[in-house]
Amino acid sequence: MSKRSWAVSMVLAAGLAATAEAAPAGFRAAGESAHFTFYTMGEAKVNAKANEQRLERIARLLGLSSVPRAELYGYERAEDVAAVTGQYAGGVTYPALRQVHSTEGSLDHEMVHLVAAQLGDPGAFFQEGLAVALGDKGRLGGRKADDMARPLARRVLLRALLAGFAPQNHLEHYAVAGSFVAWLIQQHGIERLTAFFQTSSAANRDDAFRTAFGQTLDDAGVAWTAQL
Repeated sequence: MSKRSWAVSMVLAAGLAATAEAAPAGFRAAGESAHFTFYTMGEAKVNAKANEQRLERIARLLGLSSVPRAELYGYERAEDVAAVTGQYAGGVTYPALRQVHSTEGSLDHEMVHLVAAQLGDPGAFFQEGLAVALGDKGRLGGRKADDMARPLARRVLLRALLAGFAPQNHLEHYAVAGSFVAWLIQQHGIERLTAFFQTSSAANRDDAFRTAFGQTLDDAGVAWTAQL
């Protein structure tokens, strides 16, 4: 987590501290479910059953039998998410705080972040790639991530794309990450991907990748690009 994200998290922890009697300022209490306490802003709505189903689907895919409770903040617009979190996006998840801030359209993506945080942290490229592959089902803005990633992947090596991954450059960079992670799942199975998440860190990512997938990151990048 960057210093800025850490600072935002601390502000959220203080400013959105709800009690049993009251919702956080600017929100209204919108009920509870087995895994969530819901709050909404403006005219946003939340569907408890649908969100439990989202969580169950992602947890099952990633081989997790339990996920901690979380707070889910529902918004109408990305502008509203930005006003609270400081990040202009359809959704933002803070796993350490067990908070999901999201518009309806981004909930599947953010739910992957919430669940995958229980596995480990191989870095933003793989986190966002997994959320695109599983949450967005390999599509961004109505287009296939593979199609969006192809032009960039064919002129820039994967290692350089990974090193320069910038979440604020949403569509192009997220498409590359989502396409590559989906390819890893197709080629090696999701069990190997979850093993990689559980063993990888910034310090040992390359070794963890080789152990999990039986090939180097560079070789995987070449193979992925060839099939785009």
